[in-house]
Amino acid sequence: MPDALEQDRIQVLQDTADKTRQEMYDAPLSDAEIENRKSEFFKNAIQIDDLEEEKKEATKEFTDKIKDIKATNKCIRDEIKTGAARVEGILYDIADYEEGYMCTYDKTGALIEKRRLTPQEKKGVQSKLFISKKAS
Repeated sequence: MPDALEQDRIQVLQDTADKTRQEMYDAPLSDAEIENRKSEFFKNAIQIDDLEEEKKEATKEFTDKIKDIKATNKCIRDEIKTGAARVEGILYDIADYEEGYMCTYDKTGALIEKRRLTPQEKKGVQSKLFISKKAS
């Protein structure tokens, strides 16, 4: 009954059926339906590739942001741990020959480091003393 109206065909099937049930089943596709499915499949495959590329770019962007924040946090953690901030600036080494130390100060005059004079630095005081005695 392929030429009959759908509702007439359904009525005949219902009248002659022993029982009916509602369930999923595999219906055969026409050649035109198969071509439509292929077209839809390839369109979806291209869309998936585009979305996966967008996802990679977004993931990289977020990964870079997280990496930057982690680097900042590492610096902050180290500052908390050591009690000192890592900064760049001019340092001033001033020898204290009487005490035997080289003192390092920053631009604010804060003592940054204090260490013993090296033997060569100790010799420097002798040459300075020698020069100053000659000048007198």
